[in-house]
Amino acid sequence: MRILHLSLSLQTKLFLAFVSLAILTAFLAAASIYLVPHWSLLLLFALILLPSVIAYFAAAYFHKHIDQLAKNSIAQKSTDEMINRLASPVHNFTLTGDYEREFMLIPAIEALTNALEAKDNYTFGHSSEVATISMDVARELKLPQDELFKLNVASILHDVGKIGIPDQVLNKPDKLTSDEYDLIKLHPSIGAKIIASIPSPTEIATIIRHHHARWDGAGYPDNLAGTGIPLGSRIIAVADCYQAIISDRPYRKGRSHEEAVEEIRRCSGSQFDPSVVEAFLRVYSKVAAEKQAAPA
Repeated sequence: MRILHLSLSLQTKLFLAFVSLAILTAFLAAASIYLVPHWSLLLLFALILLPSVIAYFAAAYFHKHIDQLAKNSIAQKSTDEMINRLASPVHNFTLTGDYEREFMLIPAIEALTNALEAKDNYTFGHSSEVATISMDVARELKLPQDELFKLNVASILHDVGKIGIPDQVLNKPDKLTSDEYDLIKLHPSIGAKIIASIPSPTEIATIIRHHHARWDGAGYPDNLAGTGIPLGSRIIAVADCYQAIISDRPYRKGRSHEEAVEEIRRCSGSQFDPSVVEAFLRVYSKVAAEKQAAPA
């Protein structure tokens, strides 16, 4: 905006210069009529026309210059909007680390989130909520900024592998058969392969692959356990479970916040990393306290 402001100021100066030139032209024209009447009309015409010609070419130049600035501004706005969409679940989010790779990743994220939304609107909305919770917990655990970026992308796209799951299985209103559940269990591996195929930090695909791993090693796809599971995956696992419990589905009504918290607390040390659960509980105790303190 500052560059555009300077350009407009320059146009103002140019306009004032044209006004001064026009006044000078009128003065010279009047003098020529008085001094040399026989060619005064031609000179008057030339002197009046000259500022117009200069103004035309100058205006064309500055219009082109400002038009380019406007295009750059629009392009920047589009980039900012994509960043904001990526960062929408996050407060005070800042890209850090490998800027070139991160900015190259944003259009791919945009395309994948659009594809996921078209495939299953619930999954898209669920993923956005999981991202919000994951980032709150990650900040409570004081993850560095570059890790926050990777976790944010992974949490938004943690279910992107469901693009490869048949609709009749993904949206089945009844209980899944054993074979259908085996298909659902493929989505972390499919998602990791999708993310690995685009220019992105390898940790993002790894986090996505293991977001259904369990602390006790009974999860999938690779039966990782304990701290062998990436921290980002452990965080998403808690956020994913909480959001799934409180959400309405065609085959059941969502449960209360208190019931979801109690279930997560119960599964601490078996399904979930106890330190992540504790961070989650601290975050939501703060949220509850803020809601109580807020004026009605």
